Amino acid sequence: MLTEDAKNLTQKEGLSFLEMLTLETFNVEKAFQTILMNIYEIVCRKALAAQQGGSSTGISQGTTINVSNTSKNGSKYSF
Repeated sequence: MLTEDAKNLTQKEGLSFLEMLTLETFNVEKAFQTILMNIYEIVCRKALAAQQGGSSTGISQGTTINVSNTSKNGSKYSF
């Protein structure tokens, strides 16, 4: 699929477009950071909406996720 076609399709479907080359690690870190930020923003919006709506089903606590450049085994990324 051509890059421009992929961009158009993701825009039409309301999705994010992230181009990366994993063999050259081009934009890989940026892609993961973008995905994590998108998840964080969605969770925050839902929690805020639940608080404003008086719902007790909102997110009351969370878990810290440490995203660092190196893992315990020394590799740059491990998922």
